Amino acid sequence: MINTHKELFSKNLEKKKYIKVPRRDIEVWGPHYWFLIYSHALNFTPESPVCFEDTRTLAKKYYEMYSNIIPCNKCRSLYREYCKNHPLTDDMFQTKHGFFKWTLSAHNHLNKSIGLDEVSFENALEFWKTYEEDKPNKSYVPKSRQALLVGINYPGCDTTDGERCRKDAAALKHCLIQRYGYEEDNITILTGADDPKKEAIMQSLSELVIDTWNDDLDEVFIFVGSYSPQVQNGKKKGKYVLPCDFEKNGSISNRSLIHLLSKMNPNTKVSCFFDVSNSGDILMLPFNYTMQGEEMKLSTSSHRHGFNSKIICMSSCADDQTASGTGAQCLIRALMNGTNDTAKNILQTFNKFTLSENSNQTPVLSTTRTEIDHHDETFLKAKK
Repeated sequence: MINTHKELFSKNLEKKKYIKVPRRDIEVWGPHYWFLIYSHALNFTPESPVCFEDTRTLAKKYYEMYSNIIPCNKCRSLYREYCKNHPLTDDMFQTKHGFFKWTLSAHNHLNKSIGLDEVSFENALEFWKTYEEDKPNKSYVPKSRQALLVGINYPGCDTTDGERCRKDAAALKHCLIQRYGYEEDNITILTGADDPKKEAIMQSLSELVIDTWNDDLDEVFIFVGSYSPQVQNGKKKGKYVLPCDFEKNGSISNRSLIHLLSKMNPNTKVSCFFDVSNSGDILMLPFNYTMQGEEMKLSTSSHRHGFNSKIICMSSCADDQTASGTGAQCLIRALMNGTNDTAKNILQTFNKFTLSENSNQTPVLSTTRTEIDHHDETFLKAKK
């Protein structure tokens, strides 16, 4: 049907004629509409990030809105009637096929009214699953890794701070590509005094969470750096990130970060680096490591925030310390140093380079996993 329309359009375009498309013909728009709504329905599962509370609210409004724009008058009226008598509720998103069943019921309601046979749940589910398996998008190349690099400068502060954060983000990007095999197109950078605004940072993090599910990512890397102590020292110490527009829109609390990261696909490994003041325990992960001489010191906490993902977080300084701005360069040297990419070795090397800079910062490694000194857990997986 679509190809026919394209052919008609091309021929009439050459003749400079308009085409009268039967836009109210249910056979034209119907299959495409239901393909879209069934695709959405199959994507709604309890563990998926599309089931966040705000997303559920938007979804309900989205499908109610259809009752006003369906091309067929009769179908529009029937759909509106169905939505009124069978409204979408939150519990429909809490079961694996709850929303799919609502969609099928709505479809059957419309089909029955126009003399078409109803379809059972089992047959409908089998059809759509088979359709997905038999008709893959061959042009789609799955992503395996993604990165978000945020370097924050503040309006009115020393311009060298802004240059430093841009250079650190660029250097980390180069490291990820050359040492760890990340694709350039899969690295998002927010730097300067304009891009790392609160909304942009939170939106980029949210998109990264969704991509871990949609693309079944193996690994993501998140870097956040801010290097203006004259700004940060004027703020009360706490676990948060100051975006470049914090004076207008406020800070990004560690609880906001924890909420987003807890929604990551549990099959995705998440590695974070915070070169931010007072960030030692910013994600409040249960296992924390620091270096005492040549030995690693483990401290545990009772923090539990429902993390299912494998999360490793490196911080350039402890909770009571100010970021000096050298953390990113020290970590890059540690990542580029040799071939031992275990989290334990990266922390040891990172600490050594930090000391060589005469810095009083104490790098902190935190993780959701059990003791890393008994495991070969890598911070980032190097390319083969």
